[in-house]
Amino acid sequence: PQKPEKSSPFIIGTIANFYPTKGLRYLLQTARILKKQPFLFRIIGDGPERQTLESFISREKLTNIELIGAVSNTEPYLKQFDILVIPSVKEGLPYALLEAMAAGLPVVSAMVGGIPEVIQNGYNGLLVPPRDAQSLADAICMLARDEKMRKAFGKTARATSARYRLE
Repeated sequence: PQKPEKSSPFIIGTIANFYPTKGLRYLLQTARILKKQPFLFRIIGDGPERQTLESFISREKLTNIELIGAVSNTEPYLKQFDILVIPSVKEGLPYALLEAMAAGLPVVSAMVGGIPEVIQNGYNGLLVPPRDAQSLADAICMLARDEKMRKAFGKTARATSARYRLE
């Protein structure tokens, strides 16, 4: 069955515990850079950095960010996302990455930890330097403008994820 037409905005999703190593402050800076674009940043998770993130969102008057909180089942959210972004500054191999890839989502991620072993830049996602909100913004815009690239990355991401056992 064909996926029903999605209404705008373009949804950029993230799933992370709210710790400094997850780089969410860089994602918020990216949202600030892109606040005039029809993008919605939907962040799933919670943790000790929540108040800091909420303060930044309030101070910068960012209406393009939703903090969803912790959820037990991310699948319904993954279906809403147009892309997954992982802005981490330190990372192993995030389960959220593998889940998103299995769901056929294209990924923009910081080039840290085990992520470059799974994401091949320009094949199944885009890799950017860590701590670089402008590079994140540029990669998001590139994918948002190019539906063919998003579909190709989603397809290759799904195929790549098949090598990993998700339970």
